[in-house]
Amino acid sequence: MYKDETPPTETTVVVVAPSNLHEGYTFDVTHNGRTFSVTVPEGGVVAGQTFNAIVPPPEPSAPPLNGEDAYIPAEITPVIAEAIAIPADDGGVPVSTTTKTVVNNPDGSQSIIEETVYHDGRVTKSSTTRPASLVASTLTASTSNTIDHHQQQQQQQRVFADVPTGKWRHGFWGWCCMCCSPMFWMSLCCTYITLGQLLQRLKLSLFAGKSKFYKDTCSFWVILLCMLLFFTILMASTTLSTTPKFPFYIVVLLLTVLSTASLTRARYDFRQRYQIPARCCSNDSCFSDCCLVYWCMPCTIVQMLRHTHDGKKYRYKCCSQTGLGEEAPEIEGLV
Repeated sequence: MYKDETPPTETTVVVVAPSNLHEGYTFDVTHNGRTFSVTVPEGGVVAGQTFNAIVPPPEPSAPPLNGEDAYIPAEITPVIAEAIAIPADDGGVPVSTTTKTVVNNPDGSQSIIEETVYHDGRVTKSSTTRPASLVASTLTASTSNTIDHHQQQQQQQRVFADVPTGKWRHGFWGWCCMCCSPMFWMSLCCTYITLGQLLQRLKLSLFAGKSKFYKDTCSFWVILLCMLLFFTILMASTTLSTTPKFPFYIVVLLLTVLSTASLTRARYDFRQRYQIPARCCSNDSCFSDCCLVYWCMPCTIVQMLRHTHDGKKYRYKCCSQTGLGEEAPEIEGLV
């Protein structure tokens, strides 16, 4: 006998649309052993979209739930209708409708219920259970595939600069004809800063090698330049004229060796990447690159900066860490 309480008239389940369905489309789902029809809400749904469906109340003659006199509503359980297949004959009349419903159980397993309704009214049902371990492995693989696909899409969306191959875009001594360009004066007066801009643009480290910290390369060279200026001012001070100059010479020597070695390596890898022949000696040797870097480092830096991007489209920016604006496409890197 029921207690004097009014049982709830509505219980809601969450349904995942198996495909693109138009407004008013009806299909069957199974929840807690009961099979009932749900209707696609206004506006329709797309595959994978969730919507709430109302579970119709039990028939008046149904026995009390859970062995209690009072009506106790069941928990809301997500119901996923994974697939609906509607074969048709030659006249386009549906022959059968198959609904596959997946119920996520509290223990992590899944109950898969398939129900096929034929045009003559016959109904067939089958039920299987997937263990929790298999469900977990499937979800892990699905998540991994989604991440990989997202990374591939990001890679495809990246736009790279069109860098010429086979020969230099501009000659080595073209630097001398740029006296009105900010790139000319930056390379002449702040050589180490333009070197840092070049290495960072090529996605190289302080020593022109592969590194995941290449975005800090220009900052490192700016710090080195500040150190050089500090020692220069210190040595030029008249009040410290008696200060030993040996530390200053050591700093200058180390910076000269470091900058020459880094730019030589970067220029050699640059030529190999874009198949540019050496000016002298063998293409497999960096001797030609070392000579050009040693005798005119600003010329070498400017030639490489002008080769990666067309200066008419992408103007040089002194305060940028790559010498380019944000609108300029990146290059794929030397390594």
